[in-house]
Amino acid sequence: MIGKTPTIELLTRVLDAAHIRHAVIAHNLANVNTPNFKRLEVPFALESATKTGGLATQAVPIVQAEEGRTRVDGNSVDIDAEISLLHRNSLLAAATTQILAQQLAQLRSAIVGR
Repeated sequence: MIGKTPTIELLTRVLDAAHIRHAVIAHNLANVNTPNFKRLEVPFALESATKTGGLATQAVPIVQAEEGRTRVDGNSVDIDAEISLLHRNSLLAAATTQILAQQLAQLRSAIVGR
């Protein structure tokens, strides 16, 4: 796509990761009472890609099971922690969407010449 900047590419990757993370957190919450269910998580791989100078296009969110504390029934989901993660992820997605909208508005302004 013409005009797609590295910043816009990174922001779209962040939104993609936030979407996947939202689905995984919802899945964890849906299984809060399922015996022997191991919570899933999506580590934020984009942070390490940008710190090492890697391309944002190379960072792909991966869903993985977390090995952590379990309850007596073998379930490792903490509903309070999951709701907190869901809220934090929603804030990340909202902020990223705002920044992306500003970047696209600047690009549109440069194209139109105003």
